[in-house]
Amino acid sequence: LLHDNMGMFWGEVKDRYEQKNAELVAKKKRCSDTERTMQEEISSLNAILQERNVALGEATAEQAEDTQAQIDKQREQREMDRRVGEIYERCERSLTWVQGNIVLLRKVRGEMAQFSNGTMTPEKIIDCSVSDWTAGQCSASCLGGTQILTRTVIQEKSLGVKCPPLQMVQKCSDFP
Repeated sequence: LLHDNMGMFWGEVKDRYEQKNAELVAKKKRCSDTERTMQEEISSLNAILQERNVALGEATAEQAEDTQAQIDKQREQREMDRRVGEIYERCERSLTWVQGNIVLLRKVRGEMAQFSNGTMTPEKIIDCSVSDWTAGQCSASCLGGTQILTRTVIQEKSLGVKCPPLQMVQKCSDFP
């Protein structure tokens, strides 16, 4: 009887061992499958990360180029502002000189009128006077065109300076 009990006990232990061993094998397979799936995901995510790092590097390089281009444009703008300022100052000096000469010429003309035996008095000497320029339509919206500037006579001359040109053509829309 002892031998029978031991045999039954041994059979139960062996059955439980085989059951637990089968569970262990199944768990190892699930673990192995999960590990393989996770390794595939890690590989996939690493590939995506590598692509994104390349894109980031390209974007960073592009941003650096854009920043340098902006710095260059700002430098160019400062240089243009300086040059425009110089041109404006020369223009102001020239305008002042011209206006001064006009005053002197009118004074000389008045003095000369006194020697005309009364036929030409300063009140009778009237210079032509014109309006400011009015710009017409530009012939092109970009890449260069021309436009006609016009002005009208406000006061006709009488023994004075004749009228300047009433029309002029200038370039316009010189940008792309």
